[in-house]
Amino acid sequence: MPALAGFDCVVIGSSLYAGAIRKEAKVFLVQNTGNLQGKAIGLFLSGMDKNGNEKYFADNFPTDVLQAAKATSFLGGVFDPKKANAMERLIMKAVTKQSEYVNTISDEKIKQFAQRLIA
Repeated sequence: MPALAGFDCVVIGSSLYAGAIRKEAKVFLVQNTGNLQGKAIGLFLSGMDKNGNEKYFADNFPTDVLQAAKATSFLGGVFDPKKANAMERLIMKAVTKQSEYVNTISDEKIKQFAQRLIA
């Protein structure tokens, strides 16, 4: 992990599993919240929720990091049943009613996120 002191802009993102970001992202945030002060911050989430609920940001990012973020975005997600185990397929079918390959990642949302971050 490079020292954050050498960066003016930091983008932090994670996929969501049952509404929570990955453990590695949580650890990074805990260890580096202070080091993010004064930097341009971009936060993104990836998941299958069609609404891209803002609550996921509030539930998963420290308030000071979220408030300092120059850009936040829910970018969509991918479900590939060929890469999922039986339990994951069952959960996806029960929660999202999806059992086929689905890709909801939005190139337009990615572009808008990047534009807000560099503006």
